[in-house]
Amino acid sequence: MPRLERLYRVALLIHRSPSGMTTGEIARECDVSVDTALRDVNGIEQLGFGVVKDGRRYVLRHIAPVLSPRVWG
Repeated sequence: MPRLERLYRVALLIHRSPSGMTTGEIARECDVSVDTALRDVNGIEQLGFGVVKDGRRYVLRHIAPVLSPRVWG
């Protein structure tokens, strides 16, 4: 899976998980290493997603406009 597609998937996974996700959970869902999952979380943060670390879990405080229901409605 291309990285940009995976970043989008990671953002959706975190967004759909009310309690957030750990890098281990993200890695399992995306079939990548934990290190790659961490790089992906950093990547979506750089793209403007409001990623916040809450203990060991990552949550989205706000989503980028591309994930807005109005865009995909």
